Amino acid sequence: MLHSLYSNIIRDLLWKFLMSKNEFNELINNNSVNNNSDSSPNEKPPIETREQIIQIVDSFYNKVRADELIGPIFNDVAKVDWDEHLPKLYNFWEDLILGSENYVGRPFPPHMRLDLKPEHFERWLKLFIGTIDQKHSGLKADEMKNRAYRIAYNFSLNLGLQPTPRVT
Repeated sequence: MLHSLYSNIIRDLLWKFLMSKNEFNELINNNSVNNNSDSSPNEKPPIETREQIIQIVDSFYNKVRADELIGPIFNDVAKVDWDEHLPKLYNFWEDLILGSENYVGRPFPPHMRLDLKPEHFERWLKLFIGTIDQKHSGLKADEMKNRAYRIAYNFSLNLGLQPTPRVT
């Protein structure tokens, strides 16, 4: 039950600082982030292996590359070399979620030059959460989503996007 409390705290922060209430509710409703769903948590497998992390990261970044809002940031502005970048992302997420200690690096500095806006983080989160919810459930899936919330929140603050609630 601690993970439910943790999930709720992170979601509250996301709503208050990154999204309008309507956008937040849409994210919850469309991506089954809410822990009070009628479906059994055992319907989808938990995240337990590096291979599952790789599948999540690959699926997510395929969506990112095709997305009309954030795709151009990755493809045209950052000019990401996917063959080089994806293995770093696999290690990053495996380290965070499975404790592998394979990741070496500092994820924030490359984002400083990209002129990111709150809507970029909102889209990134929506795609990320949707990708996880499509295939996985359980504590590690919740942890992965919560880590994504924290990353978006911290990156936003570090980029000077002072989080202020938007009134709709």
